[in-house]
Amino acid sequence: MAEEVKKLDKILLIIFSLGWTFLWISLFFKHTRTLWWIGDFLLFFLLVCVLFKNKTFFISFNKFFLLLIFLFLLCLFPFAINSYYLSASTEAFLLNYFFHICIAFLLIYFAYYYEEFISSPTFWGPILITNLAINLYYFLFVLIKCNFQPLCFITNGYLLVDPSLLKGFVVTSSAYLFCFIYFLFLYLRSSSKRLLFLFMSLFNLFFIFWLGRRAVLLALILSFFILFLLSNKQRLKIIGLIFLFLIVSGLFFLFTTPWGKQILIRSDNLKLLLTFKYENFAKAGSFGMR
Repeated sequence: MAEEVKKLDKILLIIFSLGWTFLWISLFFKHTRTLWWIGDFLLFFLLVCVLFKNKTFFISFNKFFLLLIFLFLLCLFPFAINSYYLSASTEAFLLNYFFHICIAFLLIYFAYYYEEFISSPTFWGPILITNLAINLYYFLFVLIKCNFQPLCFITNGYLLVDPSLLKGFVVTSSAYLFCFIYFLFLYLRSSSKRLLFLFMSLFNLFFIFWLGRRAVLLALILSFFILFLLSNKQRLKIIGLIFLFLIVSGLFFLFTTPWGKQILIRSDNLKLLLTFKYENFAKAGSFGMR
């Protein structure tokens, strides 16, 4: 029986490795949407498989939390299908929301039932190597474009994504958010590699600021605030409060600089948003349309 379980676990590892590889390639390089679909579907299939192995997994969750997730997807779905661009909006709903939430639950499952495996270099090593390689590539790309000028390097991170090999803000930032949460999650576990994991999580948090991903930063603020309020563990409350302070302080610092305002406000017309008239929102830039 033990050998059969080990064989099954190896199959699950192969599926995860393939899904993760396809997904990572698709997130950072152009013309790879097919790999994106394949990667997401493999990881979704893996979640279904592990849930069949442990049908009581969702019982351990806070019911209010699960209800919020369900209502969130339920409220988004009508807008996905009621669109002039049905295929594009439905695809965005699946790739950017539904499958991402499934991947989050898959990692939580691994954390609960495969603690030794998820904390081993076999699991996090490829993620670390790929993440560092992408970071190094984009750092060098921006430095070369800026003729190695430090001020240009700091202020042009989000402007130079499109001409690089990276696909763009929205897709790329989700990968950095994933790595931030992943390495922060590993940092919270007892490990001799805590400093490495902490460094990588903060490094990816810096990239999220550098790329100017406003929706991601808002999500992190809400997430850490909820963690601070609802967590029963004092340690998690403290960590939630620390990162909440870091992110809010970082945003405050950005707002005090011209390039920070350019990153966070861009072409948005805040005056139209402050009228609180729905007909003005679509004219207020991308933030208003959202």
